[in-house]
Amino acid sequence: KAGLFRDDLYYRLNVIPISLPPLTERKEDIPLLVDMFLNRFSQIHHRKHKIFSSEVMKIMINYSWPGNVRELQNAIERIVITQKERVISPRHLPARFKEVDGLSDKFIIDLGLSLKEVEKKLIQETLSKITSKHKEAAKILGISLRAFQYKLKEYDLL
Repeated sequence: KAGLFRDDLYYRLNVIPISLPPLTERKEDIPLLVDMFLNRFSQIHHRKHKIFSSEVMKIMINYSWPGNVRELQNAIERIVITQKERVISPRHLPARFKEVDGLSDKFIIDLGLSLKEVEKKLIQETLSKITSKHKEAAKILGISLRAFQYKLKEYDLL
């Protein structure tokens, strides 16, 4: 349009047009790309290979990926570099991913609930949205495993 690019050059370069749909239209490719990027960045950065939990993979598949494959690549590299744990759970992900499928690290407390009801809801939300492992949940909540198990029993959450 500005007259800076020769029309005939475009047609010389356009021998075989390649159409590449966005990542949101190729969700079945996401697990393969995640695995490839995990392997690549583990080798490049000399880190142990990470494993994504099924919850994290679900988040990755359902995320909209506005930055397409480049955003996925950068997210995986960031996780490989910054996370020390081998198994990556939803709590290791940046906040933008946690909004997918209601996996936000926030929850609503209705006014009028007792402190015990709030504590019970916090424990339930931690177990369902962040981690199902009792030891990890206790650590997140800042209490001992023994105290956590007592709370589970007290609130009939076992």
